Amino acid sequence: MNNKTPYFDSNASNEMNIYFDTLPKNVQETIIQAHGNVGSLEELKSIANNLMAK
Repeated sequence: MNNKTPYFDSNASNEMNIYFDTLPKNVQETIIQAHGNVGSLEELKSIANNLMAK
């Protein structure tokens, strides 16, 4: 999972990549497979929190 940029909006911040790297691998995979383009750090955190709450 070296190339994460395609899954983030073109305006993605480095913060998004850093946060993404801290997530469990299964959460990273689910985000990549099911959520496509993530537009903001807040959206990424929301998706990750929802996935980890399950």
